[in-house]
Amino acid sequence: MFTLVRFAAKSQPTQAIAGLIGVAASAALALWTGRAEDNYVLGFYTNAAYGTAMLVSLLVGWPLIGLVVGAVGLIVAIVALIAVYVRVLGTEKLTG
Repeated sequence: MFTLVRFAAKSQPTQAIAGLIGVAASAALALWTGRAEDNYVLGFYTNAAYGTAMLVSLLVGWPLIGLVVGAVGLIVAIVALIAVYVRVLGTEKLTG
């Protein structure tokens, strides 16, 4: 339903499609095994993979959470610099 709403609104449907694929894969696994509780198995594996990646990154001294926060901070700084540039010089300098 959310995927259809995204298409109807002509917005980016990427996350809705990814969610639809995840739900379909989980439902298919539950149908294939005949056990409804297997609907959660893919989520457990995904969380285990994230947890393992975080733990390994901590053990080798390059914490992934730090890399993510650093990347987000860099993006925020770039956007702030662009905003200052536009405010100081005006939009006509951006268009040439």
